[in-house]
Amino acid sequence: MHRYRRATVAIGAAAAIAAGAAASGAAAAQEAAGGAGSGAPADSAAAADTAAPADPAAACAESQLQLARLACLLDAAQQADDPALCLDSDEVPVVFNCLSRFAEAAGDPAACDLVPEMAGAPAATLQDACRGGVAVTTGDPALCEALGEESLRTSCILLLAQRTGDTGLCDRLEGDAVRQACRSVE
Repeated sequence: MHRYRRATVAIGAAAAIAAGAAASGAAAAQEAAGGAGSGAPADSAAAADTAAPADPAAACAESQLQLARLACLLDAAQQADDPALCLDSDEVPVVFNCLSRFAEAAGDPAACDLVPEMAGAPAATLQDACRGGVAVTTGDPALCEALGEESLRTSCILLLAQRTGDTGLCDRLEGDAVRQACRSVE
């Protein structure tokens, strides 16, 4: 049960961090581009020049806040429809969260294949955590079932059952106690 809790926290924390980063980064990007609240005129030509820098990694690295750098890289990757742009950071948490958020937003578990090893955590485990986020976001239990580690599969199905309210998903879990706990999640 301890491994399950850890995996659930890891998936949930990654999603929460990335969601917060996207929200705060979007505001920072809008302000930097002369958007609402900055007091700068909204010149469409200037905004177009700012929206697609020649080197997104360099532009994103200028930000002082890690969450803003994450949001900047994620925005660049989404605009270019290229998850590889997330790899332009030397900060492993930024890379992981950027790829995870890109994959979730695009509904594309293949983007998770780019997630590297981090702080001793095997790349396969982190890639599965990323795919679990895609599964929960897209509502695809087959993605949950394809995860390599049992704890990640269990967490994914539990989160998916909780999000959708479909307790029938609990039948896919191993162990009577786990299935019963899944059915009681609201």
